[in-house]
Amino acid sequence: MADQNNNEEEEDYAVINCNLPKDAMELILVGLPVRSLLRFKCVAKSWYNFIKSPNFIKMHSTQSSSCFTQH
Repeated sequence: MADQNNNEEEEDYAVINCNLPKDAMELILVGLPVRSLLRFKCVAKSWYNFIKSPNFIKMHSTQSSSCFTQH
């Protein structure tokens, strides 16, 4: 079961990344406001899964909180 989830996650990254490296896509999405991310969940199932993943949510919340402390 864990292997199946891993394979699905890898496929999601492949669809999301298109021609961009994984790190570049993550940096772009992490920097977006939540409102935009909520709209982007409708782009494709893979985008929905990526944006709803616990790892992405953690990255985004960490990035958002660091933005508030820098200003």
